[in-house]
Amino acid sequence: MPAQPDRLFLDFQAALAGRYSLELELGRGGMGVVYLAREVRLDRPVAIKLLPPHHAGDERLRDRFLREARTAAKLSHPHIIPIFAVDEVNEFVFFAMAYVAGETLTERVRRRGPLAPSEAGRVLREVAWALAYAHSQGLVHRDVKPDNIMLEEASGRALVADFGIAGLVRGAAGLDGGEVIGTPEFMSPEQALGERVDARSDLYALGVVGYFALSGKLPFEAGKATEVLAKQITEPAPPLARVAAGVPRRLAHVIDRCLEKDPGDRPDTAEQLAAHLGIALEQRKELPVALRVFVANQTQVSEGPVVAAAFLLLIIAGLVMAVVDAARIQSRPSIWLFVATLVGGAVVAPAALIARQVRRLAGAGYSPQDLAQAFRVHLEEGRDARAFEHGRDPTVFERLMRILGLSGLVVAIATGVTLWLSVPWPYPAGLWGWFWPSVTIGLGSGLISVMRLQRRRDVASGF
Repeated sequence: MPAQPDRLFLDFQAALAGRYSLELELGRGGMGVVYLAREVRLDRPVAIKLLPPHHAGDERLRDRFLREARTAAKLSHPHIIPIFAVDEVNEFVFFAMAYVAGETLTERVRRRGPLAPSEAGRVLREVAWALAYAHSQGLVHRDVKPDNIMLEEASGRALVADFGIAGLVRGAAGLDGGEVIGTPEFMSPEQALGERVDARSDLYALGVVGYFALSGKLPFEAGKATEVLAKQITEPAPPLARVAAGVPRRLAHVIDRCLEKDPGDRPDTAEQLAAHLGIALEQRKELPVALRVFVANQTQVSEGPVVAAAFLLLIIAGLVMAVVDAARIQSRPSIWLFVATLVGGAVVAPAALIARQVRRLAGAGYSPQDLAQAFRVHLEEGRDARAFEHGRDPTVFERLMRILGLSGLVVAIATGVTLWLSVPWPYPAGLWGWFWPSVTIGLGSGLISVMRLQRRRDVASGF
């Protein structure tokens, strides 16, 4: 912003004398200059957007600007910045709109980084509502981007600016030499080709806005506008989860769907998109206490207790076999008892306890579908935390546990078979020195590996 009013400021103020008092310049770009002003008669702050004088000289563009600005002025929606007046005075063509104290979505992300998923989802849904209303009035925005989304300072509410206006200024030339209206980084493929666009083009742009809000990055960037347009047309957008791992799966899926090249693969309407965003933002469904306790007991298990239980189970199984051997019943049944103790302690006993709890819940009137829903809600609620804690790819520790588990089990099976074949003769010397450590390492490492794998499936899989 210049320290001294420039010639354009002074000339424009002279033309507006008695109606508006210009206070300062808020910003400028290829599509115009925005001033903070005060409406004299109503004594209220307004923002005035002035069509650049060199564009105002184009009669076709001037008429189109006025026509669509007047159409946009008829919009009345909580998430659309209202236009108070559209006018032309001498060579100046402008419109006055409500002044919103706050910052653009671009400024917010640049200043504080990507939005939290809950905040980003809320902002996107509010913009989708605004788009749905405008589309119902026959108006396509054509330049949905973070610069045109204001975040109100007092409430955080998202408001969309420049309906039917922002895209009027010529952007980069299309690849076929035609005119392209909008901002290359946020254009749909059909818009980049200079083809006729509909409401689904705005949904593509909103998908790019969401991508930027959640990751701080754009799906397509290049040094030249034509290169960006070429990518919009020919390259699939990188999945959002790849650049922003902490974004909830459902929200990332909504954004990725908006970025489909074929308009038919995107949400059909902005209303539908808002509904999808609402589902993605859905708060945890309130579960009955009995179901919450059951699900928590079945899922909140850490590696430490599991390994300790595995060691205890091995000791018990060993004691059982030692008692049998002490009674000089050194035969195959002694090994069967060892295996039965392991299986019973690791599988049968826990399964029996779970079955008992399930029967109690069934007696209280809960169906299997209720239990399935409870697990879905619990896993969905904790997916973000697990993604942050465990990531989406195996760690070095997990790979090591997998190798140790497989190696231990292979050695345990080999020595177990040898012990089996050696009965009823005395056990071969040194086999127990291999058998017990290998079983312990294989069982403990295998359990940890399986638990980590299941957690990763909880992060990546859908229901």
